[in-house]
Amino acid sequence: MAAFYASASTGLTAYASLKGRPQAEKMWPHLLEWNEKAFGAWAQVHAAAEHAEAFEYGAQVSRLSSALDVFEAVAKGSKAEKVSAEAKVAFNEALAAVKPMQQAACRHNDAVYHERVPPLAALDAVKQHGGSGRPGGATPRHACLVGLALFGSGWRSALYSAAQGPMGG
Repeated sequence: MAAFYASASTGLTAYASLKGRPQAEKMWPHLLEWNEKAFGAWAQVHAAAEHAEAFEYGAQVSRLSSALDVFEAVAKGSKAEKVSAEAKVAFNEALAAVKPMQQAACRHNDAVYHERVPPLAALDAVKQHGGSGRPGGATPRHACLVGLALFGSGWRSALYSAAQGPMGG
């Protein structure tokens, strides 16, 4: 899903830069960027769980700490922008969910396991599966649908149709 939001953001920028095209509301590029970062952070949380199952506690702490940093930045950034209350709640709920996980993992590693916590860059990249349930995830067509949907008066129904149809929702 992180790759999908990155692609949608690129499509939105390209669409808005064409002459004669209406500009998107200023909050949309921020919202797409925050969603991209949030889904990337959730991927780190899931990878951290895999490290815990494999008894790799230092790597678990590294991934959870990275995810926590991202969620803190996204929650802070969304407070200053004109985004929906639902988006702000979702970002803050994600932060509230990950923070105790990270704190517990740190406590356990410090008190019991004493594993070195590697920098995130030293760990294997998280394999992105995309949100469509098929290899490669979302396609440029999905990003184009989202970009087009943001400009019309019926953007909600178009976005819903794009999510339900080609994305397999």
